[in-house]
Amino acid sequence: SAYWIPTVKWNNQDLQPSIGIIYYRAGNKDHTKVQPFPAGLKVVTAPNKNVTWKCDSGSYSSTPPTRCSDGYLNVRVMFPDCSDGRVDSADHRSHLTHSRLQSNGIRTCPSTHPTPIPDLSIALSYKIPTTAGQVSLSSGTASTMHSDFFDAWDPQVLKDLVVGCINKVGPSDPRPDYCSGL
Repeated sequence: SAYWIPTVKWNNQDLQPSIGIIYYRAGNKDHTKVQPFPAGLKVVTAPNKNVTWKCDSGSYSSTPPTRCSDGYLNVRVMFPDCSDGRVDSADHRSHLTHSRLQSNGIRTCPSTHPTPIPDLSIALSYKIPTTAGQVSLSSGTASTMHSDFFDAWDPQVLKDLVVGCINKVGPSDPRPDYCSGL
């Protein structure tokens, strides 16, 4: 599969991520009901929606820090986790939506997008100077942060991973070793 974000800049200097982690999880939905992505799924997240920033030693915020005394800037992008069954839409967004938190602490999908899919998130870490600075992106200001995902999984492999690493593993249960990438 392919994942993309705009180039992150610090004081207008391009940064390269030092660490990148892609997570596939149940996302506080009923883990037994999560389905694989529709084969060939494409999605572009909305700019600055479900995007958080932090220093390694800090807490996540909707705006990037202007100084990281630990020298690491982190960004996380959360993808929508409910599908209407289509692999794409004209805006590359409306075929997916985010689950909604219920009073019992479980997230559920709305009737318009009834199929729970893996909660996909991208977390990247960048080494930066410990002096003050400003984040910008190749797409503009930090508020334009978004991500693209193009599914190219072998459908049976993805199904087996969703079943073995999400459906059969409770939220507090240890994951089998072969799930280390999920």
